[in-house]
Amino acid sequence: MAYVDDNNYQIPYLTETTTFLSWANYHNTLVVNKLNSMKIYDGVSGDGIVFTLGTTAANDPVGGETAGRDLPAGTIRCSLASVIPHGITFAGDVSIDGNFDYDLTSIELPAITRKIYPLGGKTACFGYTLGNPVRFEGGVGGGDLRHSKADNAGDSEVVGLVSDVTYPVSGTYNSSNTYVTVTLSGKIEGDFGGALDTGHGGLSGGCIYFLSAGTSGGLTPVEPTIGGHVSKPVLMGATTGYGYVTNYRGQLLQGTGTGGTGGIDNNRFIVNVGAGTGIERGHVVGYFPEATTSGWFPLSASYNEHIGRAVGLCITSPFVVDSQTYIQIVTTGFLDNIPSNSMEGLLYVGVDGKLTSTYPGESAKPFAMAWTSSGTGVGPYRGTILNQNHNGGGAVPAAAGGSNTARSSGGGAPWAYRTTSTGVTYGSAINENIMINGSFDIWQRGIAAGTIHGITGTTYFADKWVRVDGVSGGGGTAGEYYIERKSFASNQTEVYGRPNYYTTFKNHITPKSGKTGDYVYIENRIEDVRTLRNEDVTLSWYARCGATGESMKVVVNQYDGTNTYTSFPAKVSLGTLWQKYEVSFLIPNIETTPSGKHYLGLGFNSAFLNTNIDLAMVKLERGLVATTNDSPIVSEELEKCSRYYQRSYGVDEKNATETMFGVTRPKINVVDFTITPKKDLYYNFPVTMRDTPEITFYSPKNGYTGDAYNRTADRNLLNTSGTRGYNTEPRVVSSGATTIVADIWSKTGMHVFVPAGAVLFDSVSFHYVADADLNDNMPNT
Repeated sequence: MAYVDDNNYQIPYLTETTTFLSWANYHNTLVVNKLNSMKIYDGVSGDGIVFTLGTTAANDPVGGETAGRDLPAGTIRCSLASVIPHGITFAGDVSIDGNFDYDLTSIELPAITRKIYPLGGKTACFGYTLGNPVRFEGGVGGGDLRHSKADNAGDSEVVGLVSDVTYPVSGTYNSSNTYVTVTLSGKIEGDFGGALDTGHGGLSGGCIYFLSAGTSGGLTPVEPTIGGHVSKPVLMGATTGYGYVTNYRGQLLQGTGTGGTGGIDNNRFIVNVGAGTGIERGHVVGYFPEATTSGWFPLSASYNEHIGRAVGLCITSPFVVDSQTYIQIVTTGFLDNIPSNSMEGLLYVGVDGKLTSTYPGESAKPFAMAWTSSGTGVGPYRGTILNQNHNGGGAVPAAAGGSNTARSSGGGAPWAYRTTSTGVTYGSAINENIMINGSFDIWQRGIAAGTIHGITGTTYFADKWVRVDGVSGGGGTAGEYYIERKSFASNQTEVYGRPNYYTTFKNHITPKSGKTGDYVYIENRIEDVRTLRNEDVTLSWYARCGATGESMKVVVNQYDGTNTYTSFPAKVSLGTLWQKYEVSFLIPNIETTPSGKHYLGLGFNSAFLNTNIDLAMVKLERGLVATTNDSPIVSEELEKCSRYYQRSYGVDEKNATETMFGVTRPKINVVDFTITPKKDLYYNFPVTMRDTPEITFYSPKNGYTGDAYNRTADRNLLNTSGTRGYNTEPRVVSSGATTIVADIWSKTGMHVFVPAGAVLFDSVSFHYVADADLNDNMPNT
């Protein structure tokens, strides 16, 4: 009976020797039971399964042989249909043995989204709404989510658009219920009212939406066109309620124009002037920080004393973009359709601030030359901007026997007689910072880098910065002194430019008043005393102090190698909150022949500040306007500093310290070489130095000065005497011997020689410091 249930079992044939009893048993127990177990099932085609029954007709069923029958009559064939009409869910992996044909034309692909968990948890999700362009900003613990904004390059990066915000109304939040969903590409739909600029409703079909320069996390249909902003398309509208993320290129605009390409002409630019300035088309426009909230003003009778601050001619009526008011100014060169009030010839700045052909008298300022296109007084007026000198400030013209060099106080800082100083730029342009390390990023000497330096005397602290201690019995006595490097929080907004560090000083002098001849300067030393002589410059910086109303002076020190010529072009009053300060002045001319390590020192006299002062983001630039001071690239700033002071230590490692991975392995920034029969090494400095430097060697093993580390012997060169090296050669070092020396060196490199402490094939590692900085004129060191 067990055989009957086995489908593979074959009933044997009867033979001539089979008895009747055997036959009966076969018939009853095998044949009958086997037949009784057979069942016939109906096959119904459908749902992707095809049943085909063979018949007696020729070439039937269709689908196989071209002649004759495909299937014997009564034979059923079961197969999968070529199209399965119903979906199939696979719980595990699926393998396809053969071609996989998939038609995407009838399917809408889903958007690509990502859940992002802000580091601040639930409260960090507040403030995000559908459509906000967002970015990542690095910080402790990894990148965190921030709104994107097109008013500068750093904040204009966009990872995607917010499509949902999820967090619990009450109860405990965690990563599974608190996150921001960001659509990286594809369709996004919902109410975009929270992301669109004021005045715009839902999306418009076919409209490209750009990252807004006026609203953080905003969208605008108006492409940014202002220099310094970023043109970045991020969304294409389809209907009012949905669109498609098009996270396209972001282009930093280098001048006025569309997408940084069309219409750029850098003798004209667009500036944000704010509301209520009274500027109109045709006004000659000036810049003076105290004049208005934005500093921009129309030259008119009210501002006649500031006529020397003229920047250019306004050629548009004020217009609003992203809720901000702008004008376009032409500063130099040819101008078609000049707003000259239908006047020709030489034009001056009139008392109403507009161009006039009438000579204004004492304060005459030739500003433009105009003519008609036809040359006959008919047709559009064309012209060129001159922006020439004027006789303001009470100077006597040279033609009348005067020097013509007087300068107006301008309500504070002096301004230049010449208004076309070399390198002057205005508005959205950004001038180079002539100071090296003006942002206090590089601290190679380790002074106050992570610890408080509480010692009096003159010293470098951050690279290129010197505290000059000039207290020497001139009426005061040095009290509490310190210098400290401090770090900014990554998300601070008080100081523009995302700086890493600021510096805190305290230079107490007793008594505070009545001092004569005592000083404490915080100065940046710029190579060559002739730098900027007789040129207009602007110094800008961020500062705060421990007591409101304390004041300090801007100081200019011109050291020609023998004598120092000191001037104080401005004095400022400080507050207890971070604030940006800007001062424009003329660097005095110097005609002496310089020698030695001469320099221009520019900074601050803090002798009258008997409280702490914080400094950050100091910038010196040519011209009469302070332009944006953004954080430089640290690696590039380090390379500039290395021209004066360089070393093999890491940027945050102090000199004369141990720099080992373990007991026997120095860190990879050491200089390492193998001893040859000549026991020497030719080493090229990574950056060519200002002059031949002073060289100091250090052992990475324990920071010992004037020594190196013998890796083969696992000890400093001075301590290898009595050990043996290759081929059992003894190492010999006499007491007080010199073990490593630079016997030949220049500003491009050095020849290093090891006279003792190593034998053939020993591996030697060392650190070096090469100092070619402006170290002269260092009192009280």
